[in-house]
Amino acid sequence: MEKLEYKGLSKRAKLLLSRQESYDVDFKRAISGLDSEDFVAFANSRRGGTLLIGVDETETPDGRQRGKIVGCPVGDKEKLSIISRAESCIPAIEIKVIVENAGALPFFRIEIPSGPQKPYCTSRGTYKIRGDGINFPLTPQRLLTMFLESESQEFIEKFRDATEDLEQKLGRLFESSVTLEEVLSRTFASARNAESLADETSSASDAVLAAIRRLDARVAQLEAHTAELRQSEDLLFSRQTVENDD
Repeated sequence: MEKLEYKGLSKRAKLLLSRQESYDVDFKRAISGLDSEDFVAFANSRRGGTLLIGVDETETPDGRQRGKIVGCPVGDKEKLSIISRAESCIPAIEIKVIVENAGALPFFRIEIPSGPQKPYCTSRGTYKIRGDGINFPLTPQRLLTMFLESESQEFIEKFRDATEDLEQKLGRLFESSVTLEEVLSRTFASARNAESLADETSSASDAVLAAIRRLDARVAQLEAHTAELRQSEDLLFSRQTVENDD
C-alpha cells in the first residue's frame, strides 16, 4: 500500500519531476491554480494522471522542460480543499492525496485514476479530457462515444455477473439432480425389492392354496370311503339279522 506522506521524495515523484507536462502529468504552482476541470480531464482519459501541486514548470540548460519544486502548504485544510473539488465533480471522482517532502518545500502529489463512470463533468457541466500537456473540451461526438463505451462496459459487467450467477445456479441444480438421481435410484431399488417380495408372497400363497385344495380333495376322498364302509357295515348287519331270524 502506498504511503500518504513521505519524509523525502518518492521514486514516482522524482520520475514525474524529471518530465514535462504531458498526457498523464500536470504541474500547479499553488492550490489556487487547481480547478475541478483538472480532475475531470484526467478521469475522462484512458490512463488517468497525476497532479503535482507546489511544482512549477522550468526549462533546463539543454532546453528540456521539467518540474521545479516551489512548495505549498500541506495541512488538513488544503487536503480538504483538494478533496472537496474532486467530490464536486459529476460523478464524484476518487483521488489519492499524497504529501511529498523536499526539505523545507513539501508539495502534493495527487493521483487521479481513469474513471469507471465516464464521462465526468464539473458541477458547472463542463466536460474536459486530458491532451498533450493541456485539457481539451469534449466534443459532442466524443462525448457520445465515451458514454456508449461506458454503457457497453457496464452492460458487459452486468452480463458477466448474470452469467456467473447462472453458472452457480446450474451447478447447484446439477448437484441437486445428482442427489435426486440417487434418491430415485434407491426408491426404484426398493420398489423392485417390494415387487419381488410380493411375487414371492404371491407364489407362497398359491402354493398354500394348492395344498389346501389337495387336502380338501383328500378329505373328500376319505369321507367318500368312510361312507362306503358304513354302507358295507349296514349291509353286513342286515344279512346277519336275517340269518339269525331263520
